[in-house]
Amino acid sequence: LPDVLLEESTGVKIINLRVNDIISIPDKFCMKLLHLEEIDLGFNRLPALPPTLGCLVNLRRLYVNENRLLALPSSIGCLKKLDSLNIDKNQLCKLPPTMAKLTSLWKLSLKLNKTFTLPPQDVVDKGLAAIRACLSKVLDEGLASRSVLWDELDQRQMTVPALFLAIGEKGAHRIDWHTFEERMKWELRFKIPRKHLVRLWHLLDETGGGYVSNREFLYLLKRPVLLHTVQH
Repeated sequence: LPDVLLEESTGVKIINLRVNDIISIPDKFCMKLLHLEEIDLGFNRLPALPPTLGCLVNLRRLYVNENRLLALPSSIGCLKKLDSLNIDKNQLCKLPPTMAKLTSLWKLSLKLNKTFTLPPQDVVDKGLAAIRACLSKVLDEGLASRSVLWDELDQRQMTVPALFLAIGEKGAHRIDWHTFEERMKWELRFKIPRKHLVRLWHLLDETGGGYVSNREFLYLLKRPVLLHTVQH
């Protein structure tokens, strides 16, 4: 995308970039165009959407049909006003559990993707209500397991970034399920039951491809910042 679009269009509400052979969207696209209510990126060559997508809190309609998307970013769950989403004809097999938080969404089109594993295809075939119920259950379980993880991190006085570094290979930007489970259980000796590790992985693995990037790991497992009021 040309920089001039971001420099001169920060107040724009609708952008149509259909059929432009676009292969990537920079993070700053979502960080600068905060007034956007509608984006049409259909018929391009996008393999991914930026993790900063969740910054577009005013977005109501998102069309990314006929691209090459392998996943949707977990930050999509921050788009509380989103009411229409078209992801037809991509390469998706999983929806992020955070989509359960899209309470304004009433129109979801996801035809001609891969066979879905989350939610399972038979659930997807039942429509939006069934999809939302399934994702909500997975999200709730994942967040509960995240709290269990936080408790053990507190006991060890360990941060989430330090945990990723301890699990992954030196310099690695992602980890796979086998490495995650083995190192949590045997090398780091975490006492978390396996069911919680499985639920955490369902939350983390946004593509269903069996691996998680460091960016996604830190985003989904980050601790809330507690602000303390200073009394005078």
